Amino acid sequence: KMAESLAETVESDLKQPRLVAKQRNRVNVGSSSDQEYFKRSVFYPFLDHVLSELRSRFSVHNRIVTHLWSLIPKFIVSYSFSDLQPSLAIYANFLESEQAVQGEFDIWKKRWVDKVDRPDTTIDALAVCDNDFLPNIARLLQITATL
Repeated sequence: KMAESLAETVESDLKQPRLVAKQRNRVNVGSSSDQEYFKRSVFYPFLDHVLSELRSRFSVHNRIVTHLWSLIPKFIVSYSFSDLQPSLAIYANFLESEQAVQGEFDIWKKRWVDKVDRPDTTIDALAVCDNDFLPNIARLLQITATL
């Protein structure tokens, strides 16, 4: 319906191109109506593209990276260091040793356990994180904020 109103706006007819016996430059979509033709040649490929992008966006890599959210103070009390470890393997080149990260994680978590008003976004957590005292946590929060 919307396509029809747009076609009327530009004073154009919304109809399928003519079909030929031998097609070279585009797909020869068989259909019984103009609406069915555009559904098959435009809408279905677009829908396939959207689904493909969603699959790539929520891939295994992205699911592993979501473990970085355990560093956000609002959620940190319900996570342990082992929940963060799958993400550490991906970003090991940016961090010191795993033991250093674990020590910083424990300090970061203890800081927020008794607090009621905890930051609930990565940007807010990064703002209150001491980069000199917790460099690995700050770097992981920066990575999370970038993603």
